[in-house]
Amino acid sequence: MRFVAGSNPAARTTHHQLKGNTMSYHGTPPPDYNKTGIAVVNPLIRIEQKLRKVQDVLDNISDASILTANDLKIKIQKVLDD
Repeated sequence: MRFVAGSNPAARTTHHQLKGNTMSYHGTPPPDYNKTGIAVVNPLIRIEQKLRKVQDVLDNISDASILTANDLKIKIQKVLDD
């Protein structure tokens, strides 16, 4: 590689543009998640919520109810499909 007198090869390869106060890797401040919400929800949270709903369905069935196994299956399936 040949250099010309007075040239600075580093000046040609670095492109720094000062954009003010940058707070993240991409140069923009992070969004306000209270307004926008989080894009990805932990799947374990969703699973826990469904398990709570199934537990509520099971807790609300009285011992004297005349539910068949198929009725119970349908109720639980509705919770899981939501």
